[in-house]
Amino acid sequence: MKAAALPAVVAALGLLTACTKGSFEGKLVNGLTGEPIPEMRVLLKGETTDFTCQVFEATTDASGSFKVEGTCADISYALEPGDEAYFLDKSTGAVTGGEPSTGAVEVKAWQAPKGAGVYTLKDGELKSLRTFADVKAATILDTEQKVRYPETQPKDDKSWPPVPEGGYLVLVGKTTIDRLQLLPAIQSPEIKFAPDREGITHWSLGGPWYYIGIEMTSETEFAEKTVQIDAAKVVNADGADESRVAQYIQADAVPDGKYALVGPEDRRTYLIRFGDAAAAPAEGAEAGEGEGG
Repeated sequence: MKAAALPAVVAALGLLTACTKGSFEGKLVNGLTGEPIPEMRVLLKGETTDFTCQVFEATTDASGSFKVEGTCADISYALEPGDEAYFLDKSTGAVTGGEPSTGAVEVKAWQAPKGAGVYTLKDGELKSLRTFADVKAATILDTEQKVRYPETQPKDDKSWPPVPEGGYLVLVGKTTIDRLQLLPAIQSPEIKFAPDREGITHWSLGGPWYYIGIEMTSETEFAEKTVQIDAAKVVNADGADESRVAQYIQADAVPDGKYALVGPEDRRTYLIRFGDAAAAPAEGAEAGEGEGG
């Protein structure tokens, strides 16, 4: 071969390599149930300035299966769901373009909104929860014990949105998961509080009220209460995108009753109900170390 022909051969080989197309096959399944997710777009997004190689897509069939074709050689692709209400599990690896598929890979997808917050989930339906009321705190008379309570008295079942039977309470976002605590909300008799201004000996809310993590046995006697969440009924999901995380708490992970979902320094609280609305709010709650009287 003449030396002058070598550059042309090298260029041709380079062009052939650049034009090599690859494919990726997978099966998209629900991370909670293991069931296939049908009719969802999946995208392969590549890190390249070549517009013809940046994005490829496919749609899952009834069995959750899909095949993305046409990926470009030597480009790393990230797999993403076409619906932002889902995110892919952290076990989802990058896809190398230009390589043929070696068989279907199971890909887990978790249903959770992109924005942080608190939701309930049942049969694929996500419902957003809103905080119920401002949180107030006062000191029980003749003690150093502070007690928190919703400023607005919850008066009916509408104040306590339920975690649906067979469903989940869903916490979305790392800050949400780390900050919020599930505590029994217990309706107790009227409490006498230490004076918060001059000229009075005590004050009260004027009758029974719901208190957060405190059970009153008299006007001045109390017991701190916590709840034991069944760890086997809690699923923590971390996404391939590190900003996407969620925690799923099954409806039967705690005893039936009414609860506050609130952070230690939060100014507002969620109210939530697990199980039977008629269940005693303190049922199954455990006494904490700080008992008083």
